Amino acid sequence: WRSREKHGYLHQGRICVTGTSPQQYGLTSAVDQQFWLDKWAQDQIGFHEAQPHPCMLEFWPQVADDSHAAVFVPLCGKSNDMPWLAGRGHSIVGVEISDIAVRDFFDENGIASIESVRDGMRCTAGDEYDIYCADIFEFAERYGEKFNLIYDRAALIALAPEQRADYAGALTNLAAGAASMLLITVDYDADQISPPPHIVAADEIQSLFGYHWTIDLLKTSAADVKGQPGTETTYHLRRKQHAG
Repeated sequence: WRSREKHGYLHQGRICVTGTSPQQYGLTSAVDQQFWLDKWAQDQIGFHEAQPHPCMLEFWPQVADDSHAAVFVPLCGKSNDMPWLAGRGHSIVGVEISDIAVRDFFDENGIASIESVRDGMRCTAGDEYDIYCADIFEFAERYGEKFNLIYDRAALIALAPEQRADYAGALTNLAAGAASMLLITVDYDADQISPPPHIVAADEIQSLFGYHWTIDLLKTSAADVKGQPGTETTYHLRRKQHAG
């Protein structure tokens, strides 16, 4: 695709959105998962971009500064953004529900890989990449480390409205105390285009992330969305030190 504040509560050191529990993670996403699995199985992947995203190229140096820390890429698909990030000295940890996407990423980039089970999830590893074939909510519950850098180009906007609060909580759980995130959203004429991608407006970004993150809007630019005119908005989020 180119071109209600919920503070939550702590449960065993993890942030849960009010009205949810850790046991609910993933349960609401079964239908949505099948939608994306079918897209990959049928090779209907118009959302996949052949080149690194221009907003990432423009703003990643600002988001990462001089850090070469590992980058977490949720719902990563076989994104060509990942090799660009790796080329800047980052290792990449991705999570993707489709094993087709994971396999294609390594095959198309000519990377030898080894598959194993880590933290109870299937992980394919090669060179600078560890890509887990898992549900994002399952990953957030099981993965044992925190990330200083997160890159979300097409994950939040792929999720239905009822999943986004849980997703924001999952990212916050995975974020280190001084984490930095690059987030890209889309907007378009809803009378001309049906989701996904979903419109996620600035006020919803504030509602989802504002309690635990500072939010800087970097740029809104014209973009093609499913062959129709739209916009992309790029944000830089920084984890607040006071937030648990």
